[in-house]
Amino acid sequence: MILTLLHELRGAPTRNVNQAALRKALRTVVDGDADLALAVATELLESGTFQKQHCLKAEVLSEYSANLVLRLAESYVLIALLSHERGGHRQVIKYAHHSEERLVRASPARRFLVAAGIRTLRAEFALSHPEGSASHHFELVVPEGITCVRLTMPGGYPQTDRNTGDGSPSGVAHAVASYARTPTDRAAAEFAVPFSGLRSTAMYACFLTAGILLLGLLLPGAQEALLDASDGAAALLLAVPAVVVVLVIGGSEHVIVTSMLRPLRSVVIACALLLLACAGSIVGVLHDPFRYPLWWIGAVWSFATGWALLWSHVRGR
Repeated sequence: MILTLLHELRGAPTRNVNQAALRKALRTVVDGDADLALAVATELLESGTFQKQHCLKAEVLSEYSANLVLRLAESYVLIALLSHERGGHRQVIKYAHHSEERLVRASPARRFLVAAGIRTLRAEFALSHPEGSASHHFELVVPEGITCVRLTMPGGYPQTDRNTGDGSPSGVAHAVASYARTPTDRAAAEFAVPFSGLRSTAMYACFLTAGILLLGLLLPGAQEALLDASDGAAALLLAVPAVVVVLVIGGSEHVIVTSMLRPLRSVVIACALLLLACAGSIVGVLHDPFRYPLWWIGAVWSFATGWALLWSHVRGR
């Protein structure tokens, strides 16, 4: 669009044309807020200057060129390329762009509660010129692995007869509002970790770890039998975490998903390290009073963590 305007204004340059200032002025006209863009366009068309720098001869501009600059300052142009099969039909065209997200800071304890499904994680999104349309729609595609609990538009001047939030658990959340000027705050979304997926995998890993350790502690003669067959016992203890760690290795994913699922991956890795330590205590014949406290602490921690991951699911049921 900047190049199009430069081509249209090519017939009205000054002798000492300042291309940099002209480009900056036109960029403000096209992309700036409506009030600022209109002020810049008015100065450019009346005096041919931008920030006291001469850019063009305003008096030789055609009426079409002047009106084009003014209209672009007040509104914007949307150009869509359609196939010839779709031409000539009434249809809705949706404009989408990447919105900058900002995660609200949370302590490690809060992040674990988010991963356990007990709390939600808030993320804020910048709106793109919400005052430039009669109704500003914001549609959020929810990344795979998490759910959107709530999506709300920023305060300001929303229409009272339109929805301003959407709590749909589907893969797309939608909200709409109307603004007379750009709001100071952002659209906010609250994300949660569902029980299915990595959260249930981490829970099973915790309960399995707790079950193995409790059986080794409570069955009569279990510790002595493990010490007598130390190689086999170590292989048994190491087989479980090896399988689980492979299951939780993630590929490329959204930064919000990574932030929310990181505590669950840490829990699974902790279970693997715990079983590794217990296997080492058998192979290395760790004597009392060190071996039993290690197993008991591991059993209590893994059981409590697994129950925390299950709690919100049970409460919801």
